[in-house]
This record gives sequence, structure tokens and C-alpha cells, in this order.
Amino acid sequence: MSRTDNARKVLAIGTVAALALGLSGCTWFSPKPTKEPIAMLQAGITNFASKMSAEYQLKFDATLLGKDTEGKAQNMTVDLSANGDVTSDPAAPVLNSKIKGTMTVNQDKYSLDTELRANKQSVFAILNGLTGPAAEIPKEYVAQALGKWWKVPLPQSLINTYLGGAAPTPTTAAPAPAAASTKSAKGTTPTPVVAAPVTPVVADSGDATAQRLKDAENIFKNLSGYVKNITYDGSDTIGGLNSYRYVADLDNAKLREFMIQFNKDKGSEPTADDLVKLDDFLANFSGHLTYWVSVDGEILNRVSLSLKMDKVLSDDGKSSGKGNINLDMSYMNFGKAVTAVAPADSTEFDLFGMLGGLSGQQTLGADSAPAPEVKDVAPAVKKVTPAAKK
Repeated sequence: MSRTDNARKVLAIGTVAALALGLSGCTWFSPKPTKEPIAMLQAGITNFASKMSAEYQLKFDATLLGKDTEGKAQNMTVDLSANGDVTSDPAAPVLNSKIKGTMTVNQDKYSLDTELRANKQSVFAILNGLTGPAAEIPKEYVAQALGKWWKVPLPQSLINTYLGGAAPTPTTAAPAPAAASTKSAKGTTPTPVVAAPVTPVVADSGDATAQRLKDAENIFKNLSGYVKNITYDGSDTIGGLNSYRYVADLDNAKLREFMIQFNKDKGSEPTADDLVKLDDFLANFSGHLTYWVSVDGEILNRVSLSLKMDKVLSDDGKSSGKGNINLDMSYMNFGKAVTAVAPADSTEFDLFGMLGGLSGQQTLGADSAPAPEVKDVAPAVKKVTPAAKK
């Protein structure tokens, strides 16, 4: 037998093996869902809500193309990505996120590179990169902020409204660390934002989960009311989990009802002209949704939304444009332990005080003083140094 024949046999065997391995991950070899698409959507949202923590990845891009009244191009593109982990436990919410993005507005280009760490009391942020037109983003301001950790305390009113009130007092705590930080050959290690494990005071240990499931039910009702043509479309591997894939279209008729009611709830009754513009917009608008639900556990673990606008008029109707918006969100490693580590040094920045003095028990939405000019920023900034270093 010639070497050529041997080579052909090896190639044939390799091809068959590759096909077998490839097809093993395809729909042909995947179990079919036993629930109707709408029931699987509801199960996916409900089971997702029961998970307190996970890793995530987000991708967002948008392209808006148009012309002004003089026919001059007015274009904008945005590309944003983020990844990290999060826990939405009301007793100890934590977020870690690395964010990168670019934006182009006509000839002007911008870029952003930042990292966020957050707990129930504060948000820590570091600016790793920021570029843009010098007239809009002065280099001297960027140089002052770049590479430094900034601490933004959250006002109590915000905590009460969105995070369930003041931080709970522990009833049973694990032994406290010997010190806020420990020394090593390289210096002081960062102090964890999330302290030693504790058993928080909660009126009912099931309250948090019950509320999340109630919220999930409302999300399902809202989402299912604005989509149509839900169809099973095969399977994919998402975050290591074999997952059912479904596709659906946004229901423009339902969106029309929502937009009209939304304006009425705000006290604005749409005029005949408003309705004509709305109908014209919806006639040139389409939205498509793709979502994935894991085979094991039936957890919603990825959502992809695509919006297309073929005609968007300005308020005066004299200029128009078109655009596309895409959003993709994936979750994985559900139930993982999530902690945020406070930077060893940070500079406190009273952002909410600058934006109107949101502090103490002041309610959100109340009248507030105008934000101070840049020259008044200094009083809102102070250096924060860990106790161990004092």
C-alpha cells in the first residue's frame, strides 16, 4: 500500500472523527425541551432569580447614522464591553466590573477603560484610560484622575430605596480578623469590602428570595407581553452549560400601547401628531430577541437583543436617520462566592453631594441645588487611608 493511500485513510478517519466531535455539540445530539417556549421562558427567569450570584459578560454596540437639516452627516457609533461578577443579595450586594468602551461622533473619537468595585455602602472606581477631544476632555483633568482609586459613598436615601435600607447588624459573627489588614513582604494587603462571614438580621430568611421571585414574575409578565413568535431554535453551550436557544420578535402593537400608556401615566396625553410620528417610527422599527435556558436547572443564562431602526425623525421632523442597537448579556458560574476588595488607598469623592446634596434620609427626586462648577469640586474630595496605615 502506498504512502498516498495511507495518507488518504488517515485523512478520512480524521475527518469522520472531527465530524463526530463537532456534531456531538449540535442540536442533533442535544435533548429537546419538554416545555412550551413560553413556559421555558418563565422557568428560566424564575430560576435565574433564585440565584444570588454569578459571573457575567456584557457586550453593547450601537450605530446611528443621520443627516442634519443642511444635509450634513451626523453619525455615531458606540462599542462597550464589561465583565465581572455580582451578587444581588440585599443584605450584602457586591459588584465587580471591568469596563472598556469606544465611541465615535462624526470625526471625534473617545475611549474609556475603568474598573468598578461596589458594596452596599460605597462604589470604588479607578480610571485606567480616558481619551477624547482636548476641548471636551482636558488632559490636565484626566492626568489628575488617572490611575487612582476613587471612593463614592452611597447616600442613605439611595440605599433605602434600592438596596433595602441600612446594612443589617449581625447576630452571630465569625471571629473578627486580628487587624483590618495584615503585613507581608510586599506591604499591606487590601482590606476586604465583604467582612468575615456573618449571619445577618433578617425578619424572615426567605424574604429576600421571595421578593426576587416576585420580581421575576413581574419581569416575565412584562417581557412575555411584548414578544411574539417565540420558537425553539436549537442549542448552544453557554458558560459550560448545554442550553436551549429560543428566538422571538418584539410585538410592535404591544409596544405602541405601552408607549401611549407611559406618556399618559406621566400626565402627557399624546396628540394626533404624536400618534402619527409614533406609528411612522414603529413602521420602520423591528426588534429581535434570542435567549438561552440551560438544559440542567432551566436557568436563563444568556439574552441577546437586536433593534433596527430604518427611519428616525427629529422632533421637528426636518431631519432623519437610521440605526442599529445590539445588547448581549451572558451569565455563568451561578452561586459562586463573590467578594469585592477595597483598594488600600482611595480618594473619597462626594459625587452625590455635588449633584444636589443627596445624603442622610433625603428622598430621591426631591428638588436639589444645581451641581457646582468644576472649581468647586475640591471640597468634595478627601484622601481615604486604611486605619492600619495610620
